[in-house]
Amino acid sequence: MDDPGGRKLRRPRCGIIRGHLESILHGPGAREKGVAIRGIGVDVVKVDRLFQALERFGTRMENRLFTPDELEYCRRHKDPMPHLAARFAAKEAAFKAIGTGLSGGVAWKHAEVEQPGGRQPKLILHGVALQRFIELGCTASHLTLAHDGGLAVACVVIEG
Repeated sequence: MDDPGGRKLRRPRCGIIRGHLESILHGPGAREKGVAIRGIGVDVVKVDRLFQALERFGTRMENRLFTPDELEYCRRHKDPMPHLAARFAAKEAAFKAIGTGLSGGVAWKHAEVEQPGGRQPKLILHGVALQRFIELGCTASHLTLAHDGGLAVACVVIEG
């Protein structure tokens, strides 16, 4: 295999790695280890679009979308908008992961992002979203957030 610079590149030994990962994730011990993904959700938000919506609808929309703790955390930053957009994306991703979207009684504040001391964010579910999480047999959730270049992204994985 050659690269554009004309150098010879070694082919990665993906078969070995892939085989090892498959044995971990799908092999005979996978169930005993409790690795069962129940849902995955991803969402991307344009920071400017959320800014425009909040500018247009004001405090009423802010209070409908975010908990007081989320607003307080985001307002501590020089520019709170990327942080708010990431939390909005996290809520959307969470509702995708549990398979409801914004239906069946699920509301915006039923998913909350907690980030104590600026550490790893945690997804906290409430109300109908929490009920659905339990119904799915879930025992844990994992959340990652990022924002850059005018975009915010969130990924939620739920397992059980």
